[in-house]
Amino acid sequence: MTPGAISPNIPPLSDKYLYIPSGGVCMNFSDKRKVMVMPEKEEDEKKENNGSDVFLPQFILIVQNRTKLIVLGCIAALALFSICVIGEELISRRFNRKKLSFHSQRQQIYEVMSRRPKPVGISSPITNENGLFWSPFIEAAVSPGLNDIETDIIMKKLREKRVSKALKPDWLHCGRDKNRYVIFEDGSEACSRNREPRFIQGEVMAFYLARFIGLRNTPAVVLSKLSSKQWKSVDLEEPVIDGTPEITALIQWIPNLVKDIMPQSFELAEMSNEELSTLIQWGDMIIFDYLTGNFDRVASMQDAAVREKRPSILKETIHNLVRSTDTSSLWLIDNESAFLSGYSLMYEEEKGERFLDFHAKALGSLCVFRRRTIERLEFLEKQTLNPAELLLGFINKREPLFKELPPIQLDSLFSAKFKERIFEVMEWFRYCKDRSPLVMA
Repeated sequence: MTPGAISPNIPPLSDKYLYIPSGGVCMNFSDKRKVMVMPEKEEDEKKENNGSDVFLPQFILIVQNRTKLIVLGCIAALALFSICVIGEELISRRFNRKKLSFHSQRQQIYEVMSRRPKPVGISSPITNENGLFWSPFIEAAVSPGLNDIETDIIMKKLREKRVSKALKPDWLHCGRDKNRYVIFEDGSEACSRNREPRFIQGEVMAFYLARFIGLRNTPAVVLSKLSSKQWKSVDLEEPVIDGTPEITALIQWIPNLVKDIMPQSFELAEMSNEELSTLIQWGDMIIFDYLTGNFDRVASMQDAAVREKRPSILKETIHNLVRSTDTSSLWLIDNESAFLSGYSLMYEEEKGERFLDFHAKALGSLCVFRRRTIERLEFLEKQTLNPAELLLGFINKREPLFKELPPIQLDSLFSAKFKERIFEVMEWFRYCKDRSPLVMA
C-alpha cells in the first residue's frame, strides 16, 4: 500500500451526503401587461376634472397602484432571497462538519457525540478539548477489567490446576460441540477449545493482541497438552476427548454473563454513565475486530441482515458479545476466527468482499477514540519490525506451547494484512482528526 493513501478496501468519500441545492428561486413580480385606454373616454375624463389642463388618466392610477405592489413585492423577494442564502450557508457549514466516509446508517454517531459537551447527569465534558478522545471522567465509568498482574495469576492457575471433568458443552457452557466445559479439582471452571490449529491460534493471537493494545475484556487463554498430567484424571476414552487435537486452548471462565445487543439510542443528553461506557467499549470492539478480521461477531450479523433482507437482525443479541451482570463490562468471547481464518475469508474467498465492506462501515461509524488504544496502535505503526513479527514474538515469549502448533510464516497473508489494517485504522483516525471542528490550532 502506498503510504498516505487510504486502502481501496475503505469506501471512497461520497458527496451525496453533502449535497445542498444551490441558490433559491426569486419570483418576478413585474406586470408586463399593457393597459389599453379607449379614446372616446378622454372627454369624459376631462369633464370629471372640471376642464383642468392637468389630465390624470385612470390607467395611470392603475399603474401607480401596481407599481407600489411591484416595489413591495421585490422588497419581499429580496428579503426572501437573503434568507435563502443565509440559510443555505448555515446548513452547508453544518453538513460540512459532518462529512464522513463509509456510507453507513450510523456513520455520524460518534462525531455527533463529540459535539455534545455535557449530557444530563454528567458534570464534565464527555470528550477532551479536541473532540477525538473520550475524557478521563467518562472513561472512569468503564470497568477497568483485569490488569496484567491479575491476568498472569489467572493464566498460572489455568496451567497448573488438574482437570477433574471435561463435559460436553451447551450454549450456556462453552458453546460448540468440539469445545468442552472443564471443571477443575478445586471446583473452578474453564472452557477448552478443541478445533483445528488455526482456530486455536486465532484465539491465542486475539487475546495477546488485546493485551498489547490495552483491551482488558477478552478472556485469558493458555495452551495445554491433553497428554499432560493436567488431564491425567480425565477418562481419555470419553467421546468428548477422543479424536481431538493434542493441544487444546483453556479459556478463562467468566461468571454471570448475559447476551447483549447493539446500542439503540445515541442521544447523549439521555444517556446514563452505563450507556456511555457501553459506547466506549463498542468503539474498542470495532477497532479490535477490524484488526483481527473477526467475522463471527457483528460482521456475521450484518451479513445475515443483507442476505435475508432483514435489518431487524441487527437489533437481536450480538454473537460472541456478552455483558457481566457484576460489572456491566462487555466481554469479547470466542475469538477463534481472528487473523488466520478471518483474513483467509476476507482476502481469499469470493464472499470476502462483503466482510471487508462490513468492517469498513463499522470503522467509519467511529470518530471518538480511547487515547490508550490509539497510542498503542501508533507504537505498532512506527516500529521498524513488521507488526506480525512483534505480535508473534510477544506470544512465543509468554506461551511455550504456541511453537508446537503449525508455524505462521512472516511472508504469509497474516503478516501482510495485519500491517495494512493497522495502517487503515490509523489513517481513519487521522482523517477524523483533520476534520474535527474542535481541533485546537
